[in-house]
Amino acid sequence: MAKQVHSPSMQKLWARTLKKELTRPGTTSLKTLTNLITMTQRETLLFQRIISVCCQIGKNNDKKIITSIKAPAKFIHFGAKIRHYPIEYNLPYSSIIILMDLGLILKTEFESSAMNHTASLQLYLQDIRYNLSCYNKNTSFTYYRISPIGQELASLIEYKQNPEYQTYLLEVLAQLFSITTE
Repeated sequence: MAKQVHSPSMQKLWARTLKKELTRPGTTSLKTLTNLITMTQRETLLFQRIISVCCQIGKNNDKKIITSIKAPAKFIHFGAKIRHYPIEYNLPYSSIIILMDLGLILKTEFESSAMNHTASLQLYLQDIRYNLSCYNKNTSFTYYRISPIGQELASLIEYKQNPEYQTYLLEVLAQLFSITTE
């Protein structure tokens, strides 16, 4: 499979994949390798951008892309009881669809259960652990989840930290949560 790759950046990715497989056999599934051989360099770059905005919520180690936060509205306008706080990450929806078609992102948008406003929730973002304490009950996240194949591939792909996104997300979260770091 690796012989068919001609792009230098994709060859480096395959080298990391093979190195990981040699040092810890069985860590990369055949499905992931098959998916990797079909990916273009552009698709790999899209996935790198997605991984740079992923986080982990709570005790679950799955990477997630938060798309919005839902919270009860303080003032009810025209019957709207829930207010949406969309999370922008400078990636067109068409790119998300491409990664869904590759099987790297699950095709369903999920919603977390309502958060307990008396307990704190851990959010891992770019290797920093944040404790979030919700101001209002019935607040929840909507998100896309990285697929199992995407999780394996994410552990192989090098990506740059995204401080602009981190600052942006923390500003949005600060409207609804008390935030502390550990």
